[in-house]
Parts: sequence; structure tokens; C-alpha cells
Amino acid sequence: MKMVVLAALVATAMAGMGLVMSQFKSDWGWAFRPAALRWLGGESPYEATGKSWPFANAPWVLPFLAPFAWLPMEWGRQAMFYVNLGCYIYLLRKLKAGRLATAAFLLSPAVVLGLVTGQIEGLLSLGYVLPPALGMFFVAAKPQMGIGLAAFWLVEGWQKGGWRQVVMRFAPVGVATLLAAWLYPEWISAMLEIAPVHWNHGVWPEGLPVGVVLLALALRGRRKEWAIGSSVFFAPYLAGQTWATGLVALVEDGVLMALACVALWLVFFLR
Repeated sequence: MKMVVLAALVATAMAGMGLVMSQFKSDWGWAFRPAALRWLGGESPYEATGKSWPFANAPWVLPFLAPFAWLPMEWGRQAMFYVNLGCYIYLLRKLKAGRLATAAFLLSPAVVLGLVTGQIEGLLSLGYVLPPALGMFFVAAKPQMGIGLAAFWLVEGWQKGGWRQVVMRFAPVGVATLLAAWLYPEWISAMLEIAPVHWNHGVWPEGLPVGVVLLALALRGRRKEWAIGSSVFFAPYLAGQTWATGLVALVEDGVLMALACVALWLVFFLR
């Protein structure tokens, strides 16, 4: 019962922020929705017009976004708000996060920023708790969210079944990537061009040692959540909302999650 009440309070707070900040520039309205509409119209989703921002994610996310793109812009944005929030809550439940860790994670600036700006990190985070062959599609859609997890699945697959298990885990997304690059050759260049933008909050390459150590500890202790968290230290490009990926490493420790949440809010206001 306490968990239900807590989830209701957090959801209400998030919804209030979403409504209050309805005029805030949203990635949904400027990037994701226009890309989905171009795709629905038979055009390339990666050829942005002067009235939209670039789209650089894998094309297989577009079928998930298309139903919301048909809605009026603000309706679709609010729908994405609740979809991403629901996905985050489901992720935390699957990872057995406690009440404090759940509340701190959902109220962190990374999560709040992603929700109110219509991002898709919540939706893609479902890949963390799916079987590797399916989860890789979510991870590859935004590699900065799951580089460490992909390495974890690679080593784990080799240990469990050698190259056969590795092929079973990675061949489906590999084939899909080749097909997508053939259909949309501009996709790869779009990903490469977006990395040096001024709002890149990544810590590459200075964060590389932290990522290596965290991934090594994840492999040694078979701690998938640590491998997920290591991803932010490997990514050359990282938007503010994607730091939620790093927080996943703390799901089992509510106090550390709360401290990280407070620290991120300090960074947010200092910036």
C-alpha cells in the first residue's frame, strides 16, 4: 500500500511539472514528432527541415512513436510523459528498487528533464530488463544508454554458451542495423554529427577509467545494474536526461540514490 501511495504522489508531482512546463521547448515537438511524421509520410526521418531539430536514433524506434505523433502535439507530449514514467516505474520494480531509491530516481533532474521535454529514455530503459537478443534493440537505439550493458551481455553470453550464444544475442540487432543503414544511409552520419553539440554533458574521455572499473566490477560480481550505470562514462555524447542511466547502478541503495539525486540537482542549478 505504501508503495502505491508513493507512486501516486510521484506521478502526481511529475504530471504537475509536465503541465506547468507545457511551454518549455520539447524534444518531442521539435525532433521526435516531426521525424515520426516524416517517416509516416514515406520520407527520411533524418532529413530535418528548418522547423525541426535533427533526429539521430535508430529507425526502429519510429513505429513506437508513430501512434503518439498522430495526436495533437501537446497531447502526444503528455502521452509520452506517462509512457516514459510508467516504463521507469516498471524498470525500478523489476530491479527491486526500494521506496527511497524509487522516489529519488524519479525525482532526479535527469528523469524530470527527460519526462517534461518528451524524451524517450524511459521507453528505451525497458531494454535493460528484456532478454538480451530483444533488449539489444532498445540499447542500440540510443547506444549511450547501454554500451556497458552490451559489453556485459557479450561476456556473459560467451561464458554461458560460447560464440553460439553470442551470435544468438547479437545477430538480430546486427542484421537490423545493416538493413537500417541500407535504407537510411544518412542515419550514421546523423549520429556522428550530433556528438559535438554545445549541450553535450558527457565526461568522455576523462570518465573512461571510471567506466572501465565499474564494468569490471559488474562482470566480476555479475551485477547487471552496474554495467548499465557504466555506460554514461563510455559515451562520447550524453544529454542531461541520459544521466538517469548512471543512476540505475544505485537502485539497490536508497541512501546513495538520494545523495546522487541531490548532487545532480546541485549540478543542475550550478550550470
